[in-house]
Amino acid sequence: MRRLGITPVFKQITWDRKDSFLDSNEIDCLWGSFTMSGRTDDYRWAGPYMYSRQVVVARKDRGINSFADLKGKRIAVQSTSKPEHIILSGEDDRIQGVSAVYSMSTMSELYASLRKGYIDAAAGHEVAIKRFVDTNPQQFIILDETLYKSELGVAFKKGRCDDIPDILNDILKQMIDDGTIKKIAESYGINADISMGDN
Repeated sequence: MRRLGITPVFKQITWDRKDSFLDSNEIDCLWGSFTMSGRTDDYRWAGPYMYSRQVVVARKDRGINSFADLKGKRIAVQSTSKPEHIILSGEDDRIQGVSAVYSMSTMSELYASLRKGYIDAAAGHEVAIKRFVDTNPQQFIILDETLYKSELGVAFKKGRCDDIPDILNDILKQMIDDGTIKKIAESYGINADISMGDN
C-alpha cells in the first residue's frame, strides 16, 4: 500500500457475510485470496495480480494420498468458497463418494477440526493451507492434485465512483512487471511459476 499512499487497516470478517460488510461500508474492499473467476460482474476489481490453487490437505493418519482416497471421508470447506461449490455440486469427477461435507464460517474452525481429527481433510487456498501445514508437517499432507486454479483480485463495491480501484490495478501491474509480487509469493514458499500463471 506504500505505492498507493494509503495506510491500510486490516479487518477480520465473517466470510459468508462479506457482501454485507462491503455494502455497509464497514470495509472498503475484499483483499484476501479472493477469486475473480466467475465473479467478474459482481464487483469492481483491481487485478488479477496472481493466480491461486485450491488444494486439499489431509491428515497423514487417514490414508489419503489422492482425490480418489477421499471416498468415504469427511471433508471441510469454508462457507461460500469455491471448494464448497465444487465438492457439494459433484462437478469434479475425481472426488466421489465423500461421506460428509462440513461448511464452516472461518478457516480457523476448519483447522481446529482437522487438528482434533473431527474431519479427515479440508480444502482451501494453497497459501493459507500451506501456512497451516507448515505448523505441523509431520501430521498433515497437501495432495498433489489441484482442485481449482483461479485469478485473484481485490474486490470493491460496484458503483464506487472514485479512482482507487483503477490506481491500485495499475500499481499491481507494476508490481507484476518489476517482480515484486513474484518475490512475495516465493517468500511464503509458494511456487512462483504457478502463482504468476506460467504453468
